[in-house]
Amino acid sequence: GADGYTVVDNYLTMIENMSARMAVIPFKSVLITGPFMPKYQRQQLFKRAKKLGIRSYHFFRQMEKLIAAADLVLCMGGYNTICEVLSQGTVALVIPRETPRKEQLIRAQALGRENLLDHIPWHEVSAGSLESKVFTLLENPGPIEHAIADFSLTGMETICRRIGRMCAHAN
Repeated sequence: GADGYTVVDNYLTMIENMSARMAVIPFKSVLITGPFMPKYQRQQLFKRAKKLGIRSYHFFRQMEKLIAAADLVLCMGGYNTICEVLSQGTVALVIPRETPRKEQLIRAQALGRENLLDHIPWHEVSAGSLESKVFTLLENPGPIEHAIADFSLTGMETICRRIGRMCAHAN
């Protein structure tokens, strides 16, 4: 929707600004808008992306492979996306939506405190803030990569253990 449009618009503006200053952009981009962005917005963004040599999709069937192959994922902070990024061990720059709920922001802040990702608050998103963070993370991914490697993705085991304890207490 409009939230995703804002993030992609700022990212494309970042690339357009870099293209005006640099002979070659030092990284490749793939753009996935998601299936919920209105078609007219998606078409506008895809047109700009094509001029910049960026492949664009509204849906990608094997996102986990794309995420695993990436050096950096720039995304909003939805639960499934963040779980996929962490399980693939990929460095992420998250732009969490703050309305209508603060769920994405709370998740980004909590995971950011553990150095599992970096984030830019919604009101600070601009082409300039994106460029600064993107280059910082591409040049120095180590701290986040190490934090992810040390992070246990044991949610299923924890849930089973807790349910087991609840069932034992119920009997």
